Amino acid sequence: FPNPKDKKEKTIEISYIGIAYFLRKLFKEGEFQ
Repeated sequence: FPNPKDKKEKTIEISYIGIAYFLRKLFKEGEFQ
């Protein structure tokens, strides 16, 4: 069974990737076009 701590860290990692992707998308569509 996976370690809950590892799962939590993985979720945080995925969240940061999602935020970074969202910000890049926002900047591309926004003022830095």
